[in-house]
Amino acid sequence: MVSADWNTNGPVLTARKRMQGYTVLFTPGYDHAGIATQAVVETRLIKTEGHGRHHYGREKFLEKVWEWKEQ
Repeated sequence: MVSADWNTNGPVLTARKRMQGYTVLFTPGYDHAGIATQAVVETRLIKTEGHGRHHYGREKFLEKVWEWKEQ
């Protein structure tokens, strides 16, 4: 079972897996809020403009995200 407090337990679980012989990469600071923001902005774009993030490309979509953030 993985704890909800990943910032505390992540390094401990990573170290344990390393001791068990696994190759492990622990990346601290991974933020799921970015995923939620992407979903909200993309849903809004589909409703208002009829296109999702793939239509705009990375740079243009990021501009749209920043515009949404400023509102």
